[in-house]
Amino acid sequence: MEDMGQTMAKSEKQKLKLLYIMQCLTEKTDAEHSVTTQEIIDYLGKDTKIYWVTVYGKYLQDQERTNGVIRQLAKDNKNVEVIAWDALGAENPDWFYNDGIHLNGAGRSAYAKMICNALGIETTDVDFSQTQTPTALSI
Repeated sequence: MEDMGQTMAKSEKQKLKLLYIMQCLTEKTDAEHSVTTQEIIDYLGKDTKIYWVTVYGKYLQDQERTNGVIRQLAKDNKNVEVIAWDALGAENPDWFYNDGIHLNGAGRSAYAKMICNALGIETTDVDFSQTQTPTALSI
């Protein structure tokens, strides 16, 4: 079986820059958030494709507000695409440990496959269940 790095390397044909951002937005207002994150998007430039993964946790505070900011930034920037972890995570509570945020093997596998699917990377021969939850990927 291949590991995730080998699988992603095979997708070299996509020739894209990838930035996966996950940020806890707890102490800032929506306006402060939008400015900070928009500055990051502007710095990376319009030619950089950005995939932004929404947040989810059964007991996570402010996730609706946080995900609203992410979705608004995607609407405002054509190079930003949302990967909706919030919807998929909420539909599959069995992917999480009792704390409602940390992923078990099945959850880690589903999370990694979700990201690969969003990038158009085939994952049929990859077992993600023994890997750590990805926090940053780059091609």
